[in-house]
Amino acid sequence: MIRSYSFSVKIFGEFKTQLEQSLQHVDFAPTLAFAFVSSDFPLSDIMDYFKSRNIRLMGTTTAGALNFTPKEDQIIEKGGLFVLTNLNPELFHLESQEQKNKSWCDLGKETGKKIKKLFGNPAAIFFTGGLETDGHALTEGILYTAGQDLELYGSMAGDDLKFQHTYIFTETNILEKGIVYLVLDNDKIDIHGVTTSGWIGLGNEFTITSSKDNVIYEINHLSALDLYTSYLSISEDDLPAIGVEYPLMMKQSDETFATRMITGIDRKKRSIILSGSVPNKSKVSFSASPGFEILESTREKIIDFHSRYQEADFLLIFSGVARNVALGPLVTTEVKLAPIKWKVPLAGFFGYGETGKSNNGKSRFCNQTLTLILLKDNSSQQL
Repeated sequence: MIRSYSFSVKIFGEFKTQLEQSLQHVDFAPTLAFAFVSSDFPLSDIMDYFKSRNIRLMGTTTAGALNFTPKEDQIIEKGGLFVLTNLNPELFHLESQEQKNKSWCDLGKETGKKIKKLFGNPAAIFFTGGLETDGHALTEGILYTAGQDLELYGSMAGDDLKFQHTYIFTETNILEKGIVYLVLDNDKIDIHGVTTSGWIGLGNEFTITSSKDNVIYEINHLSALDLYTSYLSISEDDLPAIGVEYPLMMKQSDETFATRMITGIDRKKRSIILSGSVPNKSKVSFSASPGFEILESTREKIIDFHSRYQEADFLLIFSGVARNVALGPLVTTEVKLAPIKWKVPLAGFFGYGETGKSNNGKSRFCNQTLTLILLKDNSSQQL
């Protein structure tokens, strides 16, 4: 089975001592660690510690981390969460790739090709950094070359809601714009996921009249930035932070809806940068959380998901930061049902956009969602 051990720190000064104590405490040999940390932490120091101990590292900066075990429920703000696991090295491959001059779709296609070659039946989990990341294009690029049925889950990094710089890293490489991805042998490691949203549309419907990829220049032939601020009666200085609470909801070609959170603005071009693509002529509206109804929607989804997949060794969770903002302390209530149901540890973080399973069972880029991922080692080779 996949065994895990987590520890959290409020300040980086606690990290080295906590890591050493954890390595002495665990009764397995750690091979892969996850790091969910504040963007203020010295990432290179963290990387060096894990590299010196020959532990592979998959890390991201966050807008808060989640650590739920039988002993405690933790929402960690501006601190760090580290999870040690004993995943068999023969059953996973960890790699990072910088965006450089590629489009996000092309970066996804290159990643998808590599994923497809690594195992006969691969699955993948990824983190991506950069506030101008087009999560939709990246996800669709991966699926284009790796196959539409790929079990694919991921999240955009966060930076404690500062919207300045987000980073992803391994024990040897740190990137602001790029992707870190973990590929699993899906014949030996079972992975399943579920995604729940609950966001609702508000008021008038608008038409995107000028956009390119994930940048919107005009809505209803008015500058996107001007319309956004006037409609919500806010100032430009309130963005992108307040956009967490009021993302755009886009009607897709299959009549379903997808949300897109603002991650940046361009005052000179009067444009807004979103977490994912919004094509020209798309119909959009503003959206918001309906409040406590989110909790019931999540509860129903998790109970149904548990009825179909009742075994797991370890749970990962990627949650849109807006859920933390909207629910406040009640976000603990939303999350803790999963570790109660499966009776295993759960760890993850709040980020700026998620890739998870849509209602049709395909992996798609989302926003403001909770994506829950189950991992279970079914191989005969245990560490």
